[in-house]
Amino acid sequence: MFKYKKIVSMFVASVICLGLQTSVFANENVSSESLDSSFSSSLETQAAETAFLDIKDQIIKDYGELYELDDFSYDYKVRDNQGKKYLDINVYVDMTLTRHPSQSPYVLGMQKALNEVEDTSIKNELQAEIDSYVKEIETMYFNIPDSATFTYAIELDNNKNLRTKSSDANYKLFYRTDTDEEILLIDTDSLAEVEDFDEVYQSGYKALEKLESVAKTPLLNSDSTASTKASVSYDRIAARDWAFDNWDATPEYPSSTVAGTDCANFVSKALNAGGIPEDKSGKWYRAATWGGWPGDHWFRTGYNGQTGVVIYMKNKGYFYKESDESVIAAGCIMYWNNTSHVALVTAGDGVTIKYTQHGASQTKNTVYKKSEVSASFYKASKSIT
Repeated sequence: MFKYKKIVSMFVASVICLGLQTSVFANENVSSESLDSSFSSSLETQAAETAFLDIKDQIIKDYGELYELDDFSYDYKVRDNQGKKYLDINVYVDMTLTRHPSQSPYVLGMQKALNEVEDTSIKNELQAEIDSYVKEIETMYFNIPDSATFTYAIELDNNKNLRTKSSDANYKLFYRTDTDEEILLIDTDSLAEVEDFDEVYQSGYKALEKLESVAKTPLLNSDSTASTKASVSYDRIAARDWAFDNWDATPEYPSSTVAGTDCANFVSKALNAGGIPEDKSGKWYRAATWGGWPGDHWFRTGYNGQTGVVIYMKNKGYFYKESDESVIAAGCIMYWNNTSHVALVTAGDGVTIKYTQHGASQTKNTVYKKSEVSASFYKASKSIT
């Protein structure tokens, strides 16, 4: 797991810089390498502080109309990649949803479609679906603080003379995704907006139309495999709680026996904690000993198209692919389309999706931001919830 330097304030950074200056002039035998390292470290701290303030302003701008944002803090680590120096910055904040879910464009779109339904019994059934959706978000998130982690990175300007100790640190800002195999950086200018009102409104409208179609043809849309799943019950909140309790636990992989990282193993353990039973014959089972070989579906993501936790869950009918991100909630599986990586969704309030993961780093309630680094989501089937 990455180790980050915790920063309290610019005052502390200034004191550190002053202390470095004092020690340099008090000892004439300090090497030039030590001087360069000290100056470099102080500039990195200044760059991290400057970037944090910029990031904080951007988060407030992006989310401030929908959330109350409190208790900002951050930490960072230095990383070199192909001759470039990066500061990986994690920003932590408590997000409190202040817009009632009934006023979201998604629900407003659903209500618009509901008004066009003529059959009274179906209309009542669909209203119950809307009420259930609103109630869950209201109960879990409305006016309730929920922690969030925003993962950024800045690319430092290597051409800057570090020994000048200038406070004007130049950098490029990226949103960072720590996947299983690599760290992906997306220019913040290319990130999608937090909420496109018209797009989400239309999604809600279409979602209600789809529910109406299902309600009109219940036999055609019944789950033909429900009987085979009757013994399986998935508690998605229990899966979420397991992920929260173990997000910073020592990864089981890579080990001396098994290469690769721990992302799929982490998700499989969370799903199992939620009630999905291990399956020896189906090759979805944990290793008999720590770091040993588990079933092929247990510790692979499914990116190879043959084995993996996502493939197993789909084939068993436990989970299905859900394209409507407004209904993604805690306990869903998050699967990256561009690289081999999975995580467990641990929060979804109709606006913001957060995930908890093991991978290139271990993070809790990380905010997913739409970009060309796309992800797919898999939701538990009604037959097991």
